[in-house]
Amino acid sequence: MRTDARIRVEGTDLAFDAASDQPVLDSALDAGIRLPHNCRGGICGTCRATVVSGTLDAESSVQYALTQRERENGVWLLCQARPTASDVVVRVHAPLPPQPKAAAARPQTFLCETVAARPVTPRVRELVFALPKTARFVFKAGMHVEIAVPGIEPPRTYSMLDAPGPDGMPVDGLLRFLVARQAPGAASAWLHETLRPGMVSSLTGPFGTFGLPERVPGPILGLAGGTGIAPVLAVVEEALSAGFSAPVTLVLSVRDRDEILAMDAFSRIARRHENFAWKVTLTREHPPPGTRFGIGRIPDMLHRVHGQLAHHTVLIAGTPGFVDACEARVQALGAAPDRIAVDSFLPADPATSQ
Repeated sequence: MRTDARIRVEGTDLAFDAASDQPVLDSALDAGIRLPHNCRGGICGTCRATVVSGTLDAESSVQYALTQRERENGVWLLCQARPTASDVVVRVHAPLPPQPKAAAARPQTFLCETVAARPVTPRVRELVFALPKTARFVFKAGMHVEIAVPGIEPPRTYSMLDAPGPDGMPVDGLLRFLVARQAPGAASAWLHETLRPGMVSSLTGPFGTFGLPERVPGPILGLAGGTGIAPVLAVVEEALSAGFSAPVTLVLSVRDRDEILAMDAFSRIARRHENFAWKVTLTREHPPPGTRFGIGRIPDMLHRVHGQLAHHTVLIAGTPGFVDACEARVQALGAAPDRIAVDSFLPADPATSQ
């Protein structure tokens, strides 16, 4: 990589070389440094940073997550901004994630064989890819990869459904994903209708900083909308497998019983871990009396599950509207902003989105 600038993160000992022809975030990932990020497309805003000294610029006008006031006050999205000075100091807005202990955690691109492509609900398919036997793909629960779709840019982002094994790599070299069909999304249509076992796809990753902080002193609450269950379930299962002993509650929101995901996994985890509880709430169906399902949107019913969240760490994943509503509600119930981790699924373009 060409070196044109030195980037330093204020208040830390993190520093790395950067090229002027690529975003600051990409240079950080190339250096094995994890800065807060999620979509890498200028939309989610997770990578917001204020320039303390030096200058940045952005070739792309994709800065949707920034308000006009933020732009005027020197706030940038590091997934879009490039250095235009030899020394730049930035102050990231989101909490820094734990840093990887090995260079193997840096993003890589692999050609992976599709070994399963099966429907799990009328709108969701489970895709399973086998990594090459020689691949060293180290990741953390809650991270995601970019799956290349022929003829469509940019690649589409999907979270791993499973936590890594004890060695930090996928168990048996398999990566599982839940892919929702989005109308009129060309990318998700191809993944649903064309991708079949035996076909090879390009996967790049891992990316993302969704997950638990290094220290979790109290209970965990996971809130997921639809396929947002993938990163939340992976993080929760990893914590429980590592011996986390405080109460863990997971709430999944779907429209009706036909769209319920991972209920078998919830039951399996509950049998293995007495401190795990789960609930599914339906937003467009009133289930028959006597069933275990709740009714209504999570923000409207959450106070009946947890009246006070001051000591909780909260995980939220789903569509932007779902995430924003849940985040506002848990803060109203006392959750500290720095104890809330969010993963918002954002389509790229209405005509070609997931």
